[in-house]
Amino acid sequence: MILGSNEVRALYGRTAGFYDRALLYYRLIGVDRQRRKAVERLRLQPGDTVVDLGCGTGANFLSLEKMIGSTGWIIGVDLSGAMLEKAEARIRRHGWSNVDLVEADIRDYVLPPESAGVVAAFALEMVDDYDAVIERIANSMAVDARLAILGLKLPERWPKWLVDFAIRINRPFGVTREYANLRPWQAVRRHMTTIEFTELYAGAAYRCVGQPNRRTTPS
Repeated sequence: MILGSNEVRALYGRTAGFYDRALLYYRLIGVDRQRRKAVERLRLQPGDTVVDLGCGTGANFLSLEKMIGSTGWIIGVDLSGAMLEKAEARIRRHGWSNVDLVEADIRDYVLPPESAGVVAAFALEMVDDYDAVIERIANSMAVDARLAILGLKLPERWPKWLVDFAIRINRPFGVTREYANLRPWQAVRRHMTTIEFTELYAGAAYRCVGQPNRRTTPS
């Protein structure tokens, strides 16, 4: 079953308190490094505005801050108020004054026209109509802006028992077998120019970077 917005909000409301600790194993296998690489692919400059879709507890913020500096601006968007409370605590710990948090459904969020980049890490797999979301992003971005997605995918080369095990251990984060049919990188190919598509962890994850293919900036 693919979770709806209310179910996702409830799920992360329950897990927000221990979410970062629960991801310790993923940090050990290098997920933080993959987050940094996704952010680097945005090619942000000091003073830029960047949107972090599905920002959760703010795991991308430090990497984004290093690129945009104190004159830039981060907009963190998440469906879960509980996760945003954790993100707010992270902001206070670091003393950042250039982060705006928005509690909103990714499906409804309107991208600010000044956005120089958008990052979505392990977020669009939770949105069944990701195609419409990516199309809207593509039509809203300036031609030199970029979208970087980091996400899970079906590892087609894995044996079935290992896939089943991976789904089982990720079930607390809302992962089910139905998510194998959600492929945001294909929506990037449809609506944008794909700059990069890289499979990670033997096909269990991916990084995809897209750029609008319009010849003029949006009005």
